[in-house]
Amino acid sequence: MAIKNTDEYIDSHLAIAEKYGKPVVLEEFGFPRDGFKFAQGSPTRSRDRYYRHVFNRIVESAREGGLFAGLNFWGWGGLASQSETNIFWRPGDDYCGDPAQEQQGLNSVYAGDISTLWVIKRAADQIEKALLPSVNFDYEGNDGIFENEGKNNLDFTVNAVKAYEGELELVLSTDFGDTVDTQRARCDLGEGEKEFSFELDLVPGFYSAVVNFIDKDGNCVELGRTNIGCAPEKISSPQDKQPDFDEFWSRTLDELAAVAPEYRMTLLEEHSNDVRRSYRVDMKSLGGEPVSGLLVMPVKEGKYPAMIHYMGYGSDVWYADPSSNPEMIDFTLCVRNQAMNRKPGEDSDWCTRGLEDKETYYYRGAFADAVRAVDFVCSLEKTDLSRVFAEGESQGGALTLAAASLDHRFKAIVASAPFLNDYRDYFSLVGWPGGPIIGYAKENGISDEDMYRTLSYFDIKNFTDKIECPMLMAVGLQDVTCPPHTNFAGYNHIKTDKKWICYPHSGHNVWQQPQWPGAREEYFKGYL
Repeated sequence: MAIKNTDEYIDSHLAIAEKYGKPVVLEEFGFPRDGFKFAQGSPTRSRDRYYRHVFNRIVESAREGGLFAGLNFWGWGGLASQSETNIFWRPGDDYCGDPAQEQQGLNSVYAGDISTLWVIKRAADQIEKALLPSVNFDYEGNDGIFENEGKNNLDFTVNAVKAYEGELELVLSTDFGDTVDTQRARCDLGEGEKEFSFELDLVPGFYSAVVNFIDKDGNCVELGRTNIGCAPEKISSPQDKQPDFDEFWSRTLDELAAVAPEYRMTLLEEHSNDVRRSYRVDMKSLGGEPVSGLLVMPVKEGKYPAMIHYMGYGSDVWYADPSSNPEMIDFTLCVRNQAMNRKPGEDSDWCTRGLEDKETYYYRGAFADAVRAVDFVCSLEKTDLSRVFAEGESQGGALTLAAASLDHRFKAIVASAPFLNDYRDYFSLVGWPGGPIIGYAKENGISDEDMYRTLSYFDIKNFTDKIECPMLMAVGLQDVTCPPHTNFAGYNHIKTDKKWICYPHSGHNVWQQPQWPGAREEYFKGYL
C-alpha cells in the first residue's frame, strides 16, 4: 500500500510538471524500521524494499531524460547514539535525524544500516551512470562483422540528456587484449543523439571497441563497448592433430561398437499424450558406462525424421511438449555424469577429469556417448534413416560437431556457440575452462606440452574437416564463454555446405535470441 500510494503521489505531481515543463524534486521520503521499531540494529527489510522502489523511479527518469529530477531520503542518523532512557529527544541527547517530537531512530538511517546504505549507494551509482551519454552501435547491414579486411567504418550514435563538452576516444584492441588503434574526435553534445564514425583498418579477426568520453578537465569515463569482427572465415587456426589422431578415434569407435547398448525405454505417462509419447532411455556406452536420455516419439505408425539434441555443460533435463513437433522424433542425450546421469553432489569438473592421458580424458567418453545416441535413434523402427539431424548449444554444439565428424548418418546439423575449439587460443582469450584445466595440470604434474597434446585429441577444430553434411552455426558476438574466434576455429575447417548467423548483441546464450529458433527451424526445413 505504501508503494502504491507513493507512486500515485509521484505520478500526480509529474502530471503537473509535464503541463508546465518543470522538474520535480521529492523533497522528503522515509519509511520506518520493521515493526515500527526504532532501536539501532533493528531490521530494515521493508524500508530497503521501499527505498529501492522509489530510487528505481528516479533512475528510470534519469535514463529517459524525465522530469523526476531529485529526491531526499529522511533522514540521516549517521553515527548518532540513541538515549537508553529517552524515546523522544531531550537536551543532551544525540540528534538522530527525526524531529524532537518523534521517536528518535524510527526513520533514521544510521552508519550501521549496511543494507540500506547499499541500496542508497547502488541508486546513486545508477543515477550517475544514467546521466552519462550512452552509445548505440550501428550493426545494420553487417551484424557487427565486416566482410572485407582493410578500411571499414564503425558507426554509432551518442545520446545525451544534457550538454557535454570534450572528446570521444575510440580504443580498438584485438580479442587477445592488444591495443591496435586509438583515435579521438571532438565531441560537443547537446540533448539528443549525435552520429559518429571512425575509420578502422582491420585484418581478419575479432576486436573490442571501447568508446570513452574525455571532458575538458581530462577526466575519462567509458560510455560503451562492443565486440566487432572482420572476415572471420579468413581467421587462421591451424589444426594440430597428433599423428595417431585418426587411429585413436577409429579404435575408440571400435571399442564403442563392441559394447552391447542394452537399450531400455521406460514410458513417462505424465509427459505423453495421444500425439507423442515420452520415454526415459537408458543404454550402455564406451567402457560400459551407463548413459541416458529422453525420447519423444509419434504414436501413429510411419517413418519420421529424427532430431538429436545434445545438451550444454551442466544443463538440466527439460521435457518436450508431446503435442509440439507431431511429425518428429526428438531424442535428448544426457552424456555420462551429466544431467540424468549426475550423482547427487557430484562436482561439475568434467573438463578436467582424466586429463593425465588421452585414453582417460572425460571427453573421450562423452564424444563416444554422442555417437551412441546416433546408434540408438537409428535403431528405432520409426526413424527415417535418410533424415537424421542434430543440434546443440555450447557443449552441445561441440558434441554435435564431434558426432557429425565421427558418424556420417546425419542429413544436416546446427551448432550454437560451440565449445571446445582451439584450446591454446581459447585459454588465452577467457578464463574458463582454461583456468581449471591449467590449474589441474599444474597440481598433478602435467606439463603444458603434455596437457595441450592430450587436449588436441578433443579439439573440435581437429574433427570438423571430416564433417560430410551441411551445417549452420550461430555466433554471439559478445560471447565471453565461447568467444567467436573459437567458434570459427572449427567452422573454418568444414568443407561441406555451411553458413553462419551472428547476433551482435548476444553473449553466450545466443539460443535465447528471439530470432534464432525461427532461423534454426527454417534451416532444418530445407532438408526435411
